[in-house]
Amino acid sequence: MTSGSDSNVIVTRVSRDLFILRYNDLFTKYFEALWEIPEGVTYNSYLLLSDNATVLFDTWKRGLETRFLDALSSIIDIRDLNYVVIHHMEPDHSGSIKALYERNRNITFIGHPMVNRMISSFYGVVPRFKAVKDGEVLTMGSYELKFIHVPWLHWPETIVSYVTQINALLTCDVFGAYTIPKSVALDHMPSDYAASMRKYFVNIIGFYRDNVIKNLDKILNAVGNKISMILPSHGAVIEGDAVNEAINLYREFTLKTPIDRRVVLVYSSMYRFIDHIMSYVNDTLRNWGFDVLTSSPALKGCGRFPRPAFIGSSGWVHGVAPGQHRGAFL
Repeated sequence: MTSGSDSNVIVTRVSRDLFILRYNDLFTKYFEALWEIPEGVTYNSYLLLSDNATVLFDTWKRGLETRFLDALSSIIDIRDLNYVVIHHMEPDHSGSIKALYERNRNITFIGHPMVNRMISSFYGVVPRFKAVKDGEVLTMGSYELKFIHVPWLHWPETIVSYVTQINALLTCDVFGAYTIPKSVALDHMPSDYAASMRKYFVNIIGFYRDNVIKNLDKILNAVGNKISMILPSHGAVIEGDAVNEAINLYREFTLKTPIDRRVVLVYSSMYRFIDHIMSYVNDTLRNWGFDVLTSSPALKGCGRFPRPAFIGSSGWVHGVAPGQHRGAFL
């Protein structure tokens, strides 16, 4: 269901006591002011209602505080909110912390030990805070929450939460996707959604891919491989057959397993010398059976090419041209 008159806000149940609060952002053209996202993105927060405790998992992007509080107020009185779990402090997830604190100073915020100082540094408030150890379990009314540290997926303070009674894994950026899904949840993995996950992985998680398999196996061991739902902060809730499909996709992304035989050539050429070189590369790859996409003269939109890429550049001030340098780094 939508919340009030704002068609970009969705508030609905994903299980008996668990709600999603989703904002569809069609207006941000560059995620983190860097990644081009014409497809849009969602910000997902989740609310767990238990017998004697009310737990919120993450919030919405900074600048959406009023809309977030309105959406939350459509389910509960904010004065009754007991806990807020912060999986990751980047402001697209933590941006409403200060607004929540100002409405209810009795909230206890829960997170990695690093998060306490980060809250005060980011938002100038010092709320009640509970630091959770790796593997720590807290009882919240009729539910048990298990917290697992997953450093560098994709910040050092990142954690995930597991709700034992419903086998629900709340993962923040992990398993996220650039897209505005038509449905709140997916029980199978369409190819277009897998592509959205791949692009998000390449842009946000991929730089830290050495940590992915290690932390993924750590999560699966910690929860006994029992996951019925994955609830990321961007994209759709993943359930049913899509759970294992998403996990397998992350292994493929990390291991750079080719999904097809497509390669992108991205280059600029001041005086056509690089043109000749990349033409040779193009012909060679095609002779090897690859489908080659060429982008010239410059890498204009970062995030467009979540595929193997060859980058060519003319020399420029003792290095490579700025666009290609940026593209090679990313």
